[in-house]
Amino acid sequence: MRVVGIDLGSLQSGYGVVERNGQDFSCICWGEIHLSKKETVGRRLWVFYEQIEAIIKKYGPQEVIIEEIYVANNVKTALALGQVRGVAVFLAERCCLPVFTYSPLEVKQAVVGYGLAHKEQVKIMVQRLLNLKETPGQHAADALAVALCHLQHLRL
Repeated sequence: MRVVGIDLGSLQSGYGVVERNGQDFSCICWGEIHLSKKETVGRRLWVFYEQIEAIIKKYGPQEVIIEEIYVANNVKTALALGQVRGVAVFLAERCCLPVFTYSPLEVKQAVVGYGLAHKEQVKIMVQRLLNLKETPGQHAADALAVALCHLQHLRL
């Protein structure tokens, strides 16, 4: 089973393609998408769409995994993330890929074993679980973590 995890952000997003073979996980690729604040919202959404579409076409995941959006009090941020999420869900539907979502608590619990873990702990565990030589950036690590969470849920 091969999945793509996506960490949504209005200016910086992460992605990670992870595959499960039996009990083993392997990282196919990971990276971050940086969008210019100088561009219009429409242009940023289009660039995000194109880059995620290229990853889906190149690596052929069977499912798209997204962390649920968590925004405490900032409505503007929630709206911006909602737009990016909408693009990701639309693209998945266009590619006939199911979308699964997990809360940040579920992701941290699955990867670190503690739902209130810090982001740095998640990065370290992602690196260990996937045997990565480099530590991914925060957004890529979050995308890989949500992919791992999903693949671990499939084992149950």
